[in-house]
Amino acid sequence: MFPLALLNASSPPSPPVDTSLTLVLLHFDTDYTDSSQTAAVWGNDGAGGQSISATSKFGAGSLATLGTGGIYTQNATVRTPLGSDNWTIEGWFNKTAIGNDTNGLFMFMDGSGSNYKQPITLYIENGILYAAVRFDASTRTTISHQTTIVAGEFTHYALVRNGATITLYLNGVAGTTTINSGALSLYPSDILYCFISLARKVEDSTVTYLDGLHDEFRYRREAVYTGNFTPPTAPFTG
Repeated sequence: MFPLALLNASSPPSPPVDTSLTLVLLHFDTDYTDSSQTAAVWGNDGAGGQSISATSKFGAGSLATLGTGGIYTQNATVRTPLGSDNWTIEGWFNKTAIGNDTNGLFMFMDGSGSNYKQPITLYIENGILYAAVRFDASTRTTISHQTTIVAGEFTHYALVRNGATITLYLNGVAGTTTINSGALSLYPSDILYCFISLARKVEDSTVTYLDGLHDEFRYRREAVYTGNFTPPTAPFTG
């Protein structure tokens, strides 16, 4: 039996109609090549240990970080804030084990001048996926998904801003709690870094890394999903 939510799933554009809206597209088949029109350069961050694993959701490989490192870019297009526009951050992760730990998944971050303020953060804690979004210097809103992550399986995640609402999806199912963003823009506006497979749960604190695999990452300047959906069945094409 399939959940009713998935039976009533909406269909995302496949491929998206306008590929110019894709700002990051990483397959991790052999390296960190960004296949989007941005073609951002990504490098290693952390204590090392990053590699391309032959285990993947799609294609020939995935990014293996195993709790010791992630990747980042300082590409100007990628880190340019989208203001109050729509956006989608999505990908697949496979966590090695579920325990009493915190694993970073994604993060936009400013420099030390703002105490490392983070407009968007995604992290896993004790088997639960969290998203934190900031709209001003003093307010940071955090939501979590109601579904417990299963270790050793590739799980699709998506954080979507659609108008005045930010929704966290896990395997195509929307979280029961959303963020009412109104017409507010992300804060701070001067983002310096975009990180994958690492994040800070608390700003200006210890960096945590994904203990597992990350595959098929995409960042788009549109709300790809506006309701429950069936997760992609093939690599992202745009």
